[in-house]
Amino acid sequence: MSAERPDLSELWDIWQQCIAENKPEPYMTHHAQAAQDVLDLWLPLCGDGDTFLDVGCGTGWLRDEVEKLNWRYTGLSLQDGADIPGDMHFTDPGVYDLVFCRHVVEHSPMPILAIYKLYQFTAPGGWCIVVTPTPPHYADWPAHFSVLPRAAWAGLFKRAGFAIEQSCTKEIGDASVESRFLLRRMVTP
Repeated sequence: MSAERPDLSELWDIWQQCIAENKPEPYMTHHAQAAQDVLDLWLPLCGDGDTFLDVGCGTGWLRDEVEKLNWRYTGLSLQDGADIPGDMHFTDPGVYDLVFCRHVVEHSPMPILAIYKLYQFTAPGGWCIVVTPTPPHYADWPAHFSVLPRAAWAGLFKRAGFAIEQSCTKEIGDASVESRFLLRRMVTP
């Protein structure tokens, strides 16, 4: 016997409560754990940075975890009421010591443009963590235009000017697999 789905007004109320409490939406619990796993693994490698940009922050539920480690948090939500986050021209200007971008770039029909923007937001010598779904997982979602194999993402990151410091694939709670990249913006001479 399956549970009844709540009506849209109930879902809206749940989402608004999550925003007020600064936590992930209930249906995103496995994604929240996966994001935390990535940060637990790589944030210590990023040194004593100062500024942290969370691209695609949703409700901003990572803020508390990041600020506990003395990073100044900025969240950037790409969705402005649409199901597809526009043309991926992020609107938050600035340069950050660490840019965290989990499950965002696959929404771009031209991911190299989104990656160039991530590069611009990353301070010279700074870090960028990018996480994407690995095919065939989530490849059939209507708003996913670029679900690419890990090697293809690696090529795009290098083309944009990032050095790949570490990468891996990891199964997350819904049996899907994601590719994770720890990138460094190289300081040009």
